[in-house]
Amino acid sequence: MSRSESRPETEGRRRRRSLVALVASWVIWSPFHSMSRPYSQLYMRELGATPLAISAISSTSVTTLALARIIGGYVADVYGRKEVVWKATMIAAFQYIVYALAPSWEMLLLGSLLGSLALFYQPALRSLLADLTRFESRGRTYALVNFSASLLSAVSPSVAAWLISTHGLVGPMRAIYAASFIAGIVAGIIRWRFIEETLGVRDKVSFLDSYREALRFVKNRLMSLLTIELLIAASRSLAILIPYYSVYYLGVSEANWGYAWTIGLVAGLIVSIPSGYLVDRVGRGASLVLSLILQGAGVLPLLLALPNSWGAFCAVLLSTLFSSIGNSMYFVAMPTMRADLVPQEKRGRVESLVELIADFTRAPLSIVAGAVYEIDPKMPLLASLAVVSVASLTARFTASKLKPYRPGTASC
Repeated sequence: MSRSESRPETEGRRRRRSLVALVASWVIWSPFHSMSRPYSQLYMRELGATPLAISAISSTSVTTLALARIIGGYVADVYGRKEVVWKATMIAAFQYIVYALAPSWEMLLLGSLLGSLALFYQPALRSLLADLTRFESRGRTYALVNFSASLLSAVSPSVAAWLISTHGLVGPMRAIYAASFIAGIVAGIIRWRFIEETLGVRDKVSFLDSYREALRFVKNRLMSLLTIELLIAASRSLAILIPYYSVYYLGVSEANWGYAWTIGLVAGLIVSIPSGYLVDRVGRGASLVLSLILQGAGVLPLLLALPNSWGAFCAVLLSTLFSSIGNSMYFVAMPTMRADLVPQEKRGRVESLVELIADFTRAPLSIVAGAVYEIDPKMPLLASLAVVSVASLTARFTASKLKPYRPGTASC
């Protein structure tokens, strides 16, 4: 076999090895994040945070992350993906030690800031995943990656629910955060050792010029998609206190909240593989619209449920089922569309720019949600439902018209 004939095979092996390593790092780290996530707001409350304080932590974290991503997007496109990803993964792991040792909610704010700064590697990570996939099978690949990475994460919240129902909230949460720190370090080592650099063509331009170019690309090619993402960011920010609402307003026990969350994650996991085929065969736009309709359906049961009634748990369960299935489809369809539309050498900067705009939508609305919740707990959810409904209609009429980028065509 000639050298030219063997090169694609070698490249294919490297691509698969990097993809497997990336998935393995998520398999190791994600279950602990999944264990803590449904209880993080309850943990904050136990350490003295009010709904407004919880929203303020989220808003501060989102703002910090938005600014950090701008640096990360530039570095990812100019200096490469791998170095950014594995080093920042190591730093991000240390936020969980802060969470584990925090004596009060103010310390959780410091941990959140550390984590947000370290997550400047997100544009590099998402660009890396896009680089490792092919257009014709991208939806199925994203679905397979999500499925594999979520196998343990889907059931791990039930372990947290059992621990908390047996030993109380604070002690198990501290242990989970400590374990998440260890898992994060292991994930960083895997990413350092087994992932290979994917970026070939690198734009050697100044920081400001590179973002002018990225902004021009977004204005010319991505405005419809950006509009949808901003609406989704707004909807999710307004619904940020759903865990708090479910436990402290509807009266669902902490353990039952964790079990409902687990059932929802398992349902999302089950539909993740079919979602990939739907995205590749039926289309990105139709899949995105369906995912948004399901996310909206996830809000309705919470609004209709009566507090402290037998139906409260059923409402929370229905909500997590619809929301998780919708999210599972969304996180296949939306990243696939982004990867289709953006050329490889611009992915880091475009990713960070889009997220920056979305984060500046999330940050103030998280504060608004917390303030309005203290007046009427249902109002933020009603607003969230209205916004996601608008997003569904916008996607229905615009998403299918977006044309994927092909190498050799003008990129802006």
